[in-house]
Amino acid sequence: MTGVQTCALPIWSVQTVDAGFKGSTFATKHVTTGVEDGNRVPSRLALRGNYPNPFNPLTTIHYDVPVGGADVELKIYDAAGRLVRTLVSEHRDAGQHRVVWNGTDNRSHQSASGVYYGRLTAGGGEDLIRMTLVK
Repeated sequence: MTGVQTCALPIWSVQTVDAGFKGSTFATKHVTTGVEDGNRVPSRLALRGNYPNPFNPLTTIHYDVPVGGADVELKIYDAAGRLVRTLVSEHRDAGQHRVVWNGTDNRSHQSASGVYYGRLTAGGGEDLIRMTLVK
């Protein structure tokens, strides 16, 4: 894995203790874990969710654009499938991105409480998340 450092860490051990309280390791199991170095370039388009969810009045939507960048569209739809707001409609470089939605529509009117869907499209791919606006 590029950009990931690995190390082996013991995750459990069993010890025996004699009358003199001298312990000895009976068994130890090791597992390899990864720690990202922060310079990750995504390999695929992904809508990673929003926080907070449910939200009022703001939520931050996180998404990944794959290697090479792409023309990205991130749109919000209501539960009936009607377009509420276009948050992103432009070329984005590869990497992790985020955008804040303040719960308003394309005319800057506050949206009603309810379920909304974020749809990310780029380079022939798409991803979808469900969000809940509460008042």
